[in-house]
Amino acid sequence: PVPEPKDAVSYKKLGDEHVAKDEVRKAADAYEQALVLGRAEFTADECVRMAVVLSWDDRLKSAIRELSLVLARDPGNLTAKVQLARIYAWNGQLTRAVDEADTVLMVAPNDPETLLVKANALEWDDRFNEAISIYRRIIERNDDFYARIGLVSSTLYKGDRADALQMARTLKATNPREERALGRLSDAIDRETRPRMQAGYDFYSDSDENHFGRYSARYGITVGNQDLAVNLGR
Repeated sequence: PVPEPKDAVSYKKLGDEHVAKDEVRKAADAYEQALVLGRAEFTADECVRMAVVLSWDDRLKSAIRELSLVLARDPGNLTAKVQLARIYAWNGQLTRAVDEADTVLMVAPNDPETLLVKANALEWDDRFNEAISIYRRIIERNDDFYARIGLVSSTLYKGDRADALQMARTLKATNPREERALGRLSDAIDRETRPRMQAGYDFYSDSDENHFGRYSARYGITVGNQDLAVNLGR
């Protein structure tokens, strides 16, 4: 068996090896040990990279803590700010994510990564018009795949299904990560556009021996941006 590392640097090295093999859980375990044993031994960039891997393993509170400690030492570290904004969004702290992204955009107003983080947080907060505006801005400058994914998603949930479907047909994944993102979008489109069938039964009775039973059924479909339904009751 491989001996357990004894110091922070050795744990970080082990974590780096796991990252290279795409073993995220093992890498996060090693990085947490490294940071506990000797956080001060690593540069700000190294701490940020380790925090990002922690977030990949859904250790969001730990990642937020590490990035906050980096910023306590180096308040102007824009990379840490962008990653912190992203993880705030993943953790459901959407307003805080937007605010953190805005502090970066004050310094670098056209940074595509920060703009994407902000747009995603706005979309998840149902602020679709604001998100769409930023997604379009990113696409005009960089034609970013993930900005296109976000644009389709925001357009879909805003209620413009026809336009969303048209844009989705132009998306082409070029690597496994993009394929996974496109798959999630396809699932969302399917949920929003598939036919819906509902059935139910209600029964009422009182002490005067009044009885009432009602069967109901509803079948709905989407046609473009319209919802059509047939309701039956007996």
